[in-house]
Amino acid sequence: MLTRFRLLPAMLLVLLAPAHAHAAGAWSTYIRAFGYNQLLAGADTVWCATEEAGLLRYVRSSGAFLQTTREPGGLASNQISSIAFDRRGRLWLGTRDAGVSRLDPDGTWGLLNAFDGLPGLDVNTLTAQGDTLWIGTTTGLALWNGREISGALPDGTGYSPFANNDIVGIVVRGDSLWVATRGGVYYSSIAGGLAVWTEADTNLPLDKVTALATDGVDVFAVANNAPWRVGASGTWNVVGGISNVYLISGAFGTVHASSDLGLYAWNGTGWSPVNTALTSNGGASTFAVTRDASGKVFAANRDGMFEQTPSGPWTLHLPEAPPGNNMQSVAVQGARVYAGTFAEGVGRLETAGGTWTNWYPVPCASNCDQTFLDPSFAFGLLVDRQGKKWIGIWGTALEKFDDSGAPPQFTHLWVGAGSPIDNHTWVWSTAADSVGNRWFGMDTPNLGCNCPQDPIGIDVYGPADTLIANYQTTNTPDMLGNQVRALSVDRRGDLWVGYGLKGVQRFTPSPPGPLTSHLNLEPSGANWNVFGVVAHNDSIWVFSDGDLRLYTNFGSAGGSKQSYAIPAAPASRGALHPLAVAADGTAWVGSVNGARAYHPGGLTEDFTASNSPLANDEIRSIAIDHATGAIWFATAGGLNRYDPGYQAPAPPTLAKLAIKVYPNPALLASGIGISLRVSGNGSAYRGQVYDLNGRMLRRLSAGSNGQILWDGRDSDGSLVRPGLYFVRVEAGGRSAVARVTLLR
Repeated sequence: MLTRFRLLPAMLLVLLAPAHAHAAGAWSTYIRAFGYNQLLAGADTVWCATEEAGLLRYVRSSGAFLQTTREPGGLASNQISSIAFDRRGRLWLGTRDAGVSRLDPDGTWGLLNAFDGLPGLDVNTLTAQGDTLWIGTTTGLALWNGREISGALPDGTGYSPFANNDIVGIVVRGDSLWVATRGGVYYSSIAGGLAVWTEADTNLPLDKVTALATDGVDVFAVANNAPWRVGASGTWNVVGGISNVYLISGAFGTVHASSDLGLYAWNGTGWSPVNTALTSNGGASTFAVTRDASGKVFAANRDGMFEQTPSGPWTLHLPEAPPGNNMQSVAVQGARVYAGTFAEGVGRLETAGGTWTNWYPVPCASNCDQTFLDPSFAFGLLVDRQGKKWIGIWGTALEKFDDSGAPPQFTHLWVGAGSPIDNHTWVWSTAADSVGNRWFGMDTPNLGCNCPQDPIGIDVYGPADTLIANYQTTNTPDMLGNQVRALSVDRRGDLWVGYGLKGVQRFTPSPPGPLTSHLNLEPSGANWNVFGVVAHNDSIWVFSDGDLRLYTNFGSAGGSKQSYAIPAAPASRGALHPLAVAADGTAWVGSVNGARAYHPGGLTEDFTASNSPLANDEIRSIAIDHATGAIWFATAGGLNRYDPGYQAPAPPTLAKLAIKVYPNPALLASGIGISLRVSGNGSAYRGQVYDLNGRMLRRLSAGSNGQILWDGRDSDGSLVRPGLYFVRVEAGGRSAVARVTLLR
């Protein structure tokens, strides 16, 4: 079969820096690594490509893990499939959804994506050869020649030598480039320009190949969970004896296999055991394996990283991380942050040192007064005014604990299965008043069944930590419903209650006495589904699945109202506490499309996974640290901290600003715009773009040299017309102006 790489037009390296990116220094991201796809071991660092937690670096001299997660202008994705170092010391990272990120030795980040000619953004595998990088995507193969992507298969005409263009493995053996696809394995001569490809599939299950590796002599594949080796004639044979194999990898002339019998290394004639205790069973249990130049082996999976020792058990290294990433709740107490997950446990972060204490979802067997009974399904979370923590662990217990000393002391309330005990564990919303009462709004996992599993309204625990009242429609007819999704106590001591599909009520409480109803907000809104209620000063913020409302000036008629559009409704059942209000009056709302801040004066600000390091666009809970002003987001993919008051260090003053903007002229592609970049003697850039009439069209920013400065759009998001524009750039206390020509 004859084909040639199509030489693509020279295209500049695309660097990820959206025009509205937020300061990276203002953000911290906390994500747990479960899946490890590839490891590389250097002299003092083991580099880890993780499935969901970005890039992990284990520094051997200090024993510390350093984590790099996605952010505009930096790593493009937290889903890293593969990593490779080239001869210049540049680290390349293939991602599942954003192309290939590049980390230069000076700390500068770059990106290869569709602008550069990459066949697809979902990258499966990378192989570096000198300054050359071979890139395998789900839609084809690409060659980076050290400066640009100079070739790709398919070649733009749709023709491909491969029966399937989903590339799952690439290795170089001598002059031969071997490529594994979902439809077979192929090889070609590099010196021959990859002009002729030979299919080498004899005996191999064609559509079952998942990995490829070489020790420089032999080429191996994994297919149907078996290790295969190819002979000189292109015939593959199973080289088994190690049961089911899930991953193979090559490093420093050795091929390792991860199997359900442990870790093995190919010795030239067969498999030698490396560690039979480290078994793989697919998914996150599979060990990624590598060795360094001295022969020391490292292996990592969801349990952490294991380092080979001269004899005896291997050393386990654990990165600091929350118990899981499917966050539901978050609360702040001084320098500690508590996070509850859907089914992965409960975590406590010491923000000063970045260390985590985790309670995993394992039933307690002993010393149960010092731990959770089983911290699965941790929903309603409250840090009360006495510093005690209350967490509704659905179906297990309402947990109360005090961890001010060691060991922590736990009290398990409403322990046991079945109604009416379970009803009291289904805590969704929480509040604390100034006289020591703790209020818990109840939900249910079986909404609408009209059975004992219906929600039971509100439980109240008094200053002595005992249940002193339960309010529901059977004993408090004024209540609009029993599914209580939001609670807040205002500074007068009144209780505000937000219901599922029933609206909002204000009560004057006097537990254990009755609740006295004073006000129903929007009483005609029978289907008003409320997700958040927050009392702030003399105002009430209400977040529903339709809008955000601010009520002020309460009187007999209920006061005045302002309504604000929301980016999207919260998830139908997942939004636990998606509304919080900062001391300055800024309301923060979480939805399935990220977060929006409503600042006093009318300014709004959006944060999404595309313009910030937000771990996931689905936000379940928001908490504010009123001591620091930091905002905490519990998302479906991890935990984030954002500091609105962060001020980046001032760059040094320059004697003169010298810049270059490129490409110039630039092609203005319909629907895409341009990728105008800036480089010079500054470290970060701001500026404006003007038309020939001197009208300012857009404010600009770029975090570092080579990043995108302008995408060809005005302040309304519309593409500008072809023509001549002036770009004024500021950095280091100086400014410079460049003329840019846009062509269609």
